[in-house]
Amino acid sequence: MKRKNKPVPRFSELPPRYKFFLSPCSEYRFTGCPMCGRPTKWRKSPLMIHIDPMMLIVLTMHCRFCPDCDLLIAHQDELEAQLAAHMSERDPSVIGNKHIVIGTMERPAWREGMRQPKQLAEMPKYTADFKEELNFTVRQYLKYLQLGEKGVLERLDKHTWLAWRRSTLLAQMKKSRPI
Repeated sequence: MKRKNKPVPRFSELPPRYKFFLSPCSEYRFTGCPMCGRPTKWRKSPLMIHIDPMMLIVLTMHCRFCPDCDLLIAHQDELEAQLAAHMSERDPSVIGNKHIVIGTMERPAWREGMRQPKQLAEMPKYTADFKEELNFTVRQYLKYLQLGEKGVLERLDKHTWLAWRRSTLLAQMKKSRPI
């Protein structure tokens, strides 16, 4: 017997757009798509963000975007820095509160909202939820090998990288030990 999934409640009236990933990793910037491996592009997107308690804000952020997978990647550290800078001027009491990225706002509506702020009831007309919110773990590491004068970038899985790292550390420890 097949279960029917409950429909996910939606905030927006526009059809869902983009798969979304909020990256918690500050050291990895996802220049390659985690789904297909192709290079990502920059896209400046107005993101609709809900901040506890009951505050909506739209911030434009430079995000990574894979057009093939329709994946939008925002970095949590950059988002929180922009939120803190923006809210320090308006309402410092909400800095550090929980927040969630709801979706993207249409660019013309965002520009108009910069001139004349929109009412809360109008915002769903111009906002698109995300098709799906994804979560990735870093399973592949990059290692830079020097081969003569050429540098070769090699993609390694986690176990190969750990074995390489362990052998490198052991070699360094042997060199640093007094005889």
